[in-house]
Amino acid sequence: MSPDPNALPVDTARPAPKLLLDTNVYLDLADGHLPAEGERLKVVAAHRDPPLLWSCQIVLDELICRTCQGPEDFLRHQAALRWMDSLCGVLGTGEPLWWVLRRAVFASDGPKDTEATEILVKVRRAVLRAETYDQVPDGIRAGIEGLAAHYGERIDAWVESRTKLNAAAREKVKPGERGVRDTVVATDTVLQIARKYTEGDIPEWGPMRDPADQKHAQREQIAFEVSLLRKAQNPGGYNHAKWRGDYNDYWLCAYPAAGYTIVTRERRLRDALKQGECVDARVVTLEEGIAIAEDWLARRR
Repeated sequence: MSPDPNALPVDTARPAPKLLLDTNVYLDLADGHLPAEGERLKVVAAHRDPPLLWSCQIVLDELICRTCQGPEDFLRHQAALRWMDSLCGVLGTGEPLWWVLRRAVFASDGPKDTEATEILVKVRRAVLRAETYDQVPDGIRAGIEGLAAHYGERIDAWVESRTKLNAAAREKVKPGERGVRDTVVATDTVLQIARKYTEGDIPEWGPMRDPADQKHAQREQIAFEVSLLRKAQNPGGYNHAKWRGDYNDYWLCAYPAAGYTIVTRERRLRDALKQGECVDARVVTLEEGIAIAEDWLARRR
């Protein structure tokens, strides 16, 4: 097999950035709002080895679930998926969420789930081959509709649970009782739950991270948790039903622990992490993300 002309030598001292594009980037590209940025992204994407631009299950689920909402939704989200396919391809498809959550807890990589990645790519490309939603193969169409229903149920459950936490966060400390800082509550919640649900994977994954290292790895998730608690303590509270997109943002914040940098055009996410006191969040704007990739490529030539 002849070498890939776009392959770049491995630099262990300065590894390639793994830029995870958020849903809003793909949609803005599909809507034609980013012609200049789109051309720059195409140039970056030409270097597939190693891939610099990435997609993930959280973003793909969101786009796929909207393809069954009507003809216009299908075409718009199909166009967004076409951008995803052209920029990220197969190699730039990130690990499923379950793997990323374990990578946050364990000191080294565990077994990869290549089958899950293949399924994500298969579904995406089946949608891209169709001219209308009805032309998507029956089996995949049924899977999309099942995913969409389950996706909605998961967000409903999230809204319900967060609303209950909202109420608890608003309870005033009784006289003589000592309050607990929201940063402490959020940190303990994220770290302890992560360890509890992954301890059975120790035989396959090996030793867990030191708690301080895990806290640093999951700092974006912890900060997002802090921001939600602080919003709940506002005089008017916080309407989780109005901001259902928080569900996706929260789980997207798990990916930096596995080496990704989130690239988003959504200011709300960046503001939430600032509110949660994450001073070195691995979340950047689209312009910053493109600049990071271009700078890395320039230094490799």
